[in-house]
Amino acid sequence: MDRPQSHPHSCHHCQSLILDPQVAYEPAAPDFESRICRCSQCQKWVRAMGTSHQNASEGSFFFILDSQSMLKAREDGCATARELFDTWDEVDEQSIEYLRERGTPFEMTDIVVSCGYRKPNKHDICRLQVRGPHLIFVDGNPPEGDYGVCIEDEYGVAASRDDPSSRYITGRETHRETDHPEAYHMAARWVKECIQSHPACQSPFLIPNTFIPTRLLRVNNPDLGFDYVKMVSAEHIELSARYIALSYCWGGDQLGKTVEANISSRSRNLRVSDQPKTIRDAIKVTRRLHFDYLWIDSLCIIQDDPEDMARELACMDKVYEYADLLISATSAKSSAEGMLNPVLNLPANVSCGYRCPDGQVGRILLQKAGYTPGALGVHGRCWTLQEHLLPSRILAYAGSGLRWSCRTTTLFDGPWTTSTVFINYLENIETYRRMSAILSSDVPCGVPTVIHNQITDLNVDGILIAELLQGRQKPRPGARAVSPHEPDTTQGAGSEVTKPSAIAQWRKLLREFTSRSITNSADRLPAISAAARKFNNVLQGRYIAGLWEVALPLELLWAPQGGSNKGRDQEGPFPSWSWASTRHRVEWHVPSAGVATLHCLRTQLDFLYPSVPYGHVTKGWLRVRGDLMPVKCEAVDAPIDPSEWQIEQGLPMVVRNSAFLVPRFACNDAAYEEVSGLKILAILDEKTDIEALQEIYCLEVIREDLATSLTASRPSVGLVLAPIDESGSAFGRIGLFGMLHGRITGLRTREAVHSKLGDKGLDMFWEEREVLLM
Repeated sequence: MDRPQSHPHSCHHCQSLILDPQVAYEPAAPDFESRICRCSQCQKWVRAMGTSHQNASEGSFFFILDSQSMLKAREDGCATARELFDTWDEVDEQSIEYLRERGTPFEMTDIVVSCGYRKPNKHDICRLQVRGPHLIFVDGNPPEGDYGVCIEDEYGVAASRDDPSSRYITGRETHRETDHPEAYHMAARWVKECIQSHPACQSPFLIPNTFIPTRLLRVNNPDLGFDYVKMVSAEHIELSARYIALSYCWGGDQLGKTVEANISSRSRNLRVSDQPKTIRDAIKVTRRLHFDYLWIDSLCIIQDDPEDMARELACMDKVYEYADLLISATSAKSSAEGMLNPVLNLPANVSCGYRCPDGQVGRILLQKAGYTPGALGVHGRCWTLQEHLLPSRILAYAGSGLRWSCRTTTLFDGPWTTSTVFINYLENIETYRRMSAILSSDVPCGVPTVIHNQITDLNVDGILIAELLQGRQKPRPGARAVSPHEPDTTQGAGSEVTKPSAIAQWRKLLREFTSRSITNSADRLPAISAAARKFNNVLQGRYIAGLWEVALPLELLWAPQGGSNKGRDQEGPFPSWSWASTRHRVEWHVPSAGVATLHCLRTQLDFLYPSVPYGHVTKGWLRVRGDLMPVKCEAVDAPIDPSEWQIEQGLPMVVRNSAFLVPRFACNDAAYEEVSGLKILAILDEKTDIEALQEIYCLEVIREDLATSLTASRPSVGLVLAPIDESGSAFGRIGLFGMLHGRITGLRTREAVHSKLGDKGLDMFWEEREVLLM
């Protein structure tokens, strides 16, 4: 059964546009340079295209399209010409009229088309990258103004099954219906090929036949009928059984969830039609892919049994790691929406001619890349991040159509050959999934080349984390296992290299995680617990309410991004120093150099489930010793002009984001005069009444040496605290501070500090104390 076809535009203009690989320009052709635009941008682009496509799997050649002919075709209503000219608008046409009126000699460049093809078949074109047109000036001296920018677009190439070109072009049009026999056949082929042919996806560290989830849904039960599945406990399932896991958005309470009242009956039968559409669809896909078992959190965990919840949370990493496949309902924002829905947001196809090697002329379809599919659904939720981090294989039902991703490759239902087309624009979750795969101790050494090519944003201090951790995934020789809440006393070669890099990746992961939404704020730590457990394979240290003890005290230097209006959604006794206390996206502000002046003496955490040390934290504190300074708020919202750094009548009495603080201490008038320009910029965790900022404290975490860091903008960085009791020894975090100097105080060198402030220098502000951070 053929897939449903769209009907791309066709007219005499685009019918006369025929791509013929036999007459194309090779990148090294001697006459090619004279045909392309002479501007430096276009010359550089052509060289880059010729290089990027000349690899093990792809080659490239070029075509030149006459821009005047294409412009005429666009004016006549040709959709293909209009698409290839989509960067040419009324502004450019007005520029032409303006230049003609001035008598400025100019030329319109031709359109350069770079064709990537699958080696070794030069006729199997897989993508087009189109450059231009724009204006260049004959005398090289353009008048004032901008008259065109070199812009390129990318298109996937497909052929209809009944077209002559289909014998040479392997790309096919995207299925418009995901609930289609051919779509199921393609997905099953992806699964089979990966299981049988991808060594990197068969982790040698996952010992076969050693884990099966506590409960699974058996979807094939001939004695029950098609509308029923059965809940089966682990003791009745062979350890070799293959199962699928589902990742989806609940979108509210699940009416069909498993509770203590119905768990017994579900071991006999569970009616499929009573479940939300996404779950019904997942059961259908599982059957069509010829799997017998399916794991769904709302059904396989007893939702009103705290003990069962705790047990399942403790093994969540294994549930997803040992799954043979993860089905991701990517575009659905609730379980009621389903995932087997028509693909509605694909761009319209355009077409052009294609000359086959046998001389026949067929039609190829061009589908533009980089469009936006709207809300990301599953990738907007906290819980689903770790669900995509751990599996080896993901079959995603996305707004752009069906997509396959494993640790070896990424494939699309449609004419796409590179995951960066979608990942860079839409779903960078794939980057984070591969990051965790690299960090995991359950990943073999020798990361596939495709990972090196795609994880371009995981570079830490010039070292790719994939390269850094190759061969270091296993615990160090002689190292003992360390629990997440037991001091790490292990020593071994390589720890100084891997741990800082892993910490950097953890923070990168949290930037993505904290940008997502979660219904219950208390679930924020459990929602990342499985990933934390995997990171501990490298870090091998105590995990303290989302922070790693091996990186304290610098782990405390997080700050909310995008304003502080959202505030905290977890108040005391939950620890205020944990990023999990805020609903903001967080970022770490760690100076590039300096000495940590804060020392952590003791930690204490209370857990909702003591057996799950990566999960719910109900209470926590840190006992630390460090330098404390009493400060008060002097200005709000950080005006640029230092003369405006004062509280004036009429300013808001609620500080929403940032504030300037000044020391409040007793000293002689001369010393105070010298430091009156000293300012401390605070980023607040939540909007705060200005009255509450008059008796607060700065706790220094790291200090930069003025003698060796003359360009440093913040010689001191740390936490802003507010006392929470009358004893003056217990504090809660309310923000992050950075001390400003130099431009304001003139204290650029150690000599200047000593001459103005005496032998104590900046130490005159600080008092060393032992305090309790709540």
